[in-house]
Amino acid sequence: MLVPAVMVPSYVVASYVVASPVAGEGGAHAPVAAAPLLFAVFLVSAAAEEAGWTAYATDPLRRRLGALGAAVVLGAVWGVWHLVPLAQAGRSPAWTFLGTVAARVIMVWVYRGSGGNVPSAAVVFHAMLNVVPSLLPGYSADATVVACAALFTTLVAVPLGVRLLREPPCHGSGRARPAPICGSWRGRR
Repeated sequence: MLVPAVMVPSYVVASYVVASPVAGEGGAHAPVAAAPLLFAVFLVSAAAEEAGWTAYATDPLRRRLGALGAAVVLGAVWGVWHLVPLAQAGRSPAWTFLGTVAARVIMVWVYRGSGGNVPSAAVVFHAMLNVVPSLLPGYSADATVVACAALFTTLVAVPLGVRLLREPPCHGSGRARPAPICGSWRGRR
């Protein structure tokens, strides 16, 4: 649980620090004192989303497409799922989509690294994706910051995606084989 709780603030804040000198003035943000309440609210909403994205969809897609294929497909669907609300909020859809796909690659890696724990590590990671930007002034108001965050997320996701390539899909008789034959994630890093 510590990895997602530390990973997201690290690269989100790093992208914010890099981009903020060229971005516009700050904007709305939540006070730091609101972080525990934000985390609680976002944890509940992340748990609801991850019940579908991670607990329901990741393993069947992983068996068919491999870990990286599952991550990219789920990331693309997750990105499309969020395009309209993000566009309505004035965020750059292209950069946000890239960041969303990259974030899903990281989340599948985190989920895999947790031994397929359903899906607590992914829930914490998802909640942190929402909490940290909420605390940074103007984080989502400026396209430069959003673009930089998407690029930082992608820089984190690429080496993890390469690691996910080690797990090929499980092809066979047309139906998914049990995890021990198909390559259980337990104990694999």
